[in-house]
Amino acid sequence: MPKPLLSICIPTYSRSAYLKKCLESIFSQLDESVELNSTVEVVISDNASTDNTQEIIERYVQNGSKITYTRNEENIGFDLNVLNVVTHATGEYCWYLGDYDMIVAGGIRLMCDKLKSDKYDIVCLNATPISDKPRTVLGMIFNDKNCLEVKDHNDYFFGGYCQGGFSVLVFKRDLWMKHLDSKNFLDYWLYYETVIKILPVTKKMMLFIEEPLIMTGQDCRWSENGAELYTFINSNKLLERMTNFGFDRTKIENFLNKNNKKIVIILLRAKGHGLKLNRKNLSFIYQNSSRISYFLLLIVSLIYFIPNNIIVFIRDTRKKINRGLAL
Repeated sequence: MPKPLLSICIPTYSRSAYLKKCLESIFSQLDESVELNSTVEVVISDNASTDNTQEIIERYVQNGSKITYTRNEENIGFDLNVLNVVTHATGEYCWYLGDYDMIVAGGIRLMCDKLKSDKYDIVCLNATPISDKPRTVLGMIFNDKNCLEVKDHNDYFFGGYCQGGFSVLVFKRDLWMKHLDSKNFLDYWLYYETVIKILPVTKKMMLFIEEPLIMTGQDCRWSENGAELYTFINSNKLLERMTNFGFDRTKIENFLNKNNKKIVIILLRAKGHGLKLNRKNLSFIYQNSSRISYFLLLIVSLIYFIPNNIIVFIRDTRKKINRGLAL
């Protein structure tokens, strides 16, 4: 059997209702095209879901849908679940897809048309919230005016064409496996760091598709228990690592200096999502504050000790006021 051109890789955990819509957006496109159905595979890694995820996937398989499904015996965490789904993929290229996201009608055909040219090792694209236009129903008309080719990896990254959104990254699988470091990765960022490592070494053009091919869900479960704080700080650690990957050091420093000023907003969001007031979290902040000014660190410390329920009350009150002003 010939090797698929594209593997759509979906790590999932207990989001069966979202996953059903995600799969509908894929197979509504594959089932209409013999060509696409023969060149695209769907790979799902189930992180020991406790809902009816397995039942929904098996229903698709019984109806003839081409799905490679693996289920972990226990929840191994987001990063290792991403590793598992890419490892089980057999396509020349892989496209990460969140289980709460959907691919716009026509998006898979456009992506395959671009990948068939073998001109790119990395393709990144835009996304739009599901609450926007009903793109999965209407579809889109795409043309090359929506596509930008970039040669220099610094221009590609610092131009904002390779963002850290999960479902907007497509990559050559063999290069991903070559640059993977499954023993030394930053929590929540294995998927992105591995793609970032490819940019300086590829000898091909890098492609950015401006028109959104992804509609993103608004499930913010990833931010529960204040995980946004860890995600943010680890993203800065990743930026520091990128100087060793071959990115411009001066641009990285400038990026970090601007990024670190966001720590106050990030901390407020994290507390609003249940960041625990304990020694572990406070130590994590202080251990990763070398680039934060003493004045800013003082503000961060004061905010940290404000009870979370007060932060939530202020946040919700402000939202109500804003909604009232908008009426």
